[in-house]
Amino acid sequence: MRIEGPSTSASGLDELADLYATLHSVHLAKASYGPLVQQVEISWIRRRALYTAAIEAQRGVYFVARDDAGRAVGYAFAVASLGADDTFDSRGIVELVTLVVARGDRRSGVGRALVGAVEDQARHLGADTIKVGVMVGNDEAHEYYLGLGYRPGETLLYRSIG
Repeated sequence: MRIEGPSTSASGLDELADLYATLHSVHLAKASYGPLVQQVEISWIRRRALYTAAIEAQRGVYFVARDDAGRAVGYAFAVASLGADDTFDSRGIVELVTLVVARGDRRSGVGRALVGAVEDQARHLGADTIKVGVMVGNDEAHEYYLGLGYRPGETLLYRSIG
């Protein structure tokens, strides 16, 4: 397995659509808050637009994990907010927006390698903090990040008003 990146080319994003579909299915199965976008195609179009906007703003990068055959088996997308934060005593915060590993490649070190690549990139940029959001109900992901040393820093609350 090898990690490619950091990549800042939106033209390579389409290769990640199938992996994103894996994440989308996990969200649909585990999320305790909704409603969620049900159609993976619509969700991917929106996520890809978010990635593209971050890349065009020169804040977004991604890493792709490939197996020995060159097949993409995971990816991480991160967005940097560099400079002092108004709340946390930090030189910069990089948000790990997406981490996904193909089902058959989980628990093999792919996710840890991708998170490590994001952390290395954050250090390279001068940031000292990584943040990641976990969908409520996705206890496995929550425990995974706790096991990597991440700790709760904020809680986001949602209320549907429409």
